[in-house]
Amino acid sequence: MLGEFQTFEQVIDFAIDREIRSHLFYRAWARRVSDPILRQAFQQFSDQEFEHQKKLAKVKQGQCKYLTGDMPTLGLGIAEATEDITPHSEMSLAEVLILAMNKEKQAYHFYLQLATGADTEDLADLFLNLANEEANHKVRLEIEYDDRFLHAE
Repeated sequence: MLGEFQTFEQVIDFAIDREIRSHLFYRAWARRVSDPILRQAFQQFSDQEFEHQKKLAKVKQGQCKYLTGDMPTLGLGIAEATEDITPHSEMSLAEVLILAMNKEKQAYHFYLQLATGADTEDLADLFLNLANEEANHKVRLEIEYDDRFLHAE
């Protein structure tokens, strides 16, 4: 995927665009779901994706001093066991969670690729931090899906 970009700026612009789209996706779903716990989770994800966008904008401006956090747990494997969902206007909650899990899984892998190709330790740390946050989103979504649809009582 990274081979399709000509410059580092194009990679950062692409990453910023992905974060904007994720921010808008979660913000929209926070407004649509009736469950207060899921609404709060989606709002938190929206806010975090917005923060990712701001971090990447700072990278573009030449500021990239960030610390990495702990690496995430591996998750429940639900995203890996589900098929991709094509978004549509009448998505069920289960489909929304699957779509969100898969988006986070893709974002995690994208940032790991960027970390591997980073030419400074600061950039690698930034991208690992973003990968960690995306993986944690995926795990939270997997737990929510598991609780609601796989182990519902």
